[in-house]
Amino acid sequence: MNLSIREIEQSLQLPDSIKDPIVANGVPIKARRNQLVKYSGGFAVVYPFDVGGEKWAFRCWTADIGNVERRLQTVSQDLDNARLPYFMPFKYEAEGLEVDGRLYPTTRMKWVEGENIRDFICDHKDDSNALLKLGEEFVSMCKSLHKHKIAHGDLQHGNILVDANGSLVLIDYDSVYTPNLKDTNDVVKGTPDYQHPTRQSNKYANEKLDYFSELVIYTSILAIAENASLVRKYKIKEAEHLLFTSEDFKDLKQSDIYHDLQKLSEKVKKLLSILEIYLSKNSILDLESFDLIYARMMATLTLSKEKIRKAKEKAILSWEVISADKVILFANGNKLQECDLKGSLEVHPNIDTEYSLKIHDGASTNPEVRKVTLLVRPEATVQFLSDKEYTLPTIPITLSWNVQNAFSVTFDGQSKNLNDSVTLTEGIEQETEFTISVTDEFGTRDFHKKVRMLPMPLMQSVLIPTPDLSSSISINASLPLQFKSDMAVKVDMPALPPLPQIDLSQSALQSIDKIPQINIPSFQSPKFELERTFYEKIDDICKKLGSAILDGITRINNSNFYKTRK
Repeated sequence: MNLSIREIEQSLQLPDSIKDPIVANGVPIKARRNQLVKYSGGFAVVYPFDVGGEKWAFRCWTADIGNVERRLQTVSQDLDNARLPYFMPFKYEAEGLEVDGRLYPTTRMKWVEGENIRDFICDHKDDSNALLKLGEEFVSMCKSLHKHKIAHGDLQHGNILVDANGSLVLIDYDSVYTPNLKDTNDVVKGTPDYQHPTRQSNKYANEKLDYFSELVIYTSILAIAENASLVRKYKIKEAEHLLFTSEDFKDLKQSDIYHDLQKLSEKVKKLLSILEIYLSKNSILDLESFDLIYARMMATLTLSKEKIRKAKEKAILSWEVISADKVILFANGNKLQECDLKGSLEVHPNIDTEYSLKIHDGASTNPEVRKVTLLVRPEATVQFLSDKEYTLPTIPITLSWNVQNAFSVTFDGQSKNLNDSVTLTEGIEQETEFTISVTDEFGTRDFHKKVRMLPMPLMQSVLIPTPDLSSSISINASLPLQFKSDMAVKVDMPALPPLPQIDLSQSALQSIDKIPQINIPSFQSPKFELERTFYEKIDDICKKLGSAILDGITRINNSNFYKTRK
């Protein structure tokens, strides 16, 4: 069956040539100069008809696509059963049009008002929200087709319409595949700019016919949503493709569009990497739907820490999966729990543990797996000691340490054994903090030991007056001593020199070699007992002098003198 468009249009001018019972009651819509409006592509041409105010699409074939009757009747029945909103009900007529006395098959369906997806993208190139919404609608359509194992077979911009509500409608069902068409020949190979290079050699129709073209269209939508200038650069408005052409598929990484898309978001770059995977396959039967691959790419299993301190720390295990039928979490091969698509869990194992997330999807027999490992290590324990807490200058000091679960110990810039000691034979001159650096699984930490100096009070100046002793002392005796008269007894003493003032300031003490002495000349005391002898008075004075010195030192200590001096 080979008909020219001219032959078809000549028959359409004759009402009796139209045998379809609905379309025969209408008239073909004409444009200026009385030309019939038509939409041609592939192996068919479509004419809009006005039937009593309703618009219908009347489709005629220009070539034989093989067993068209069985194919379209099966497709019509299967699509009616599936009730997908992306397909319009249509009717196959085995003898819908007469041309030169022969009857040819036709189909009719209600006309869908809308613009093709290429024009919609170009018209909304500056409205990223509209394009992102279109992308979501497109993915939803793809998933729905996959669920029912249905493929359009010639998915390209001219066969995808966007209606006034932003909903997608597919037209041209010559290449549609449904499960009841299994093992039928893949006759309509689709538009090359949307097809995998091996599509031409594909023998049988199958549910994977659209996988490649779906990715090409979706990637184009998202890329233009991010960079509207791509429409102008690649002249999409006038082209019969979107961003990719069949030439790009021959060497994708060397194409201009590849380098342009590499400058966009991570999501676009991941879709581009899926396209690379597709092009590496030798058959479309080896392809997997891009939405599942992307979902697995985006599935994550992470730990808040790679390593924890045994019996001391915890870690947070988190996961996120875009879509899956079932998600199961395992620890060292043992099932922990079934999970939501997104969640977290606090974990604190005592041994190294490998956590794995198995992502089950109904379309795949083997689950996708994400793995992370949490290391559990003991933290270094450190004993750092000194043989003295307090010391004096020049007294030797011994430092020692006992370190467990560590790699190395450093003291004073030198590597030491984990169990070691050092002796400072010359001691220290002032309060000192010693440090050892210990390196373990968790890095390097410093440990400190402070050795303090014994307190040595320092007084700026203490002046202590001494009594002024005269050359004679009057002594009064009391009973039971008996004297000849009530007069006081006078004792003559040798003259004594004035006692000196003693300077106890720091500067004075540092300038003398020994403590100053007070010399008092000896003398002959009377041969009788006195109420208070001279020596007792001298002893009393010395006691008072010593008490004053001790009291001064106490007040200095209580006033934080040492802290102030330090």
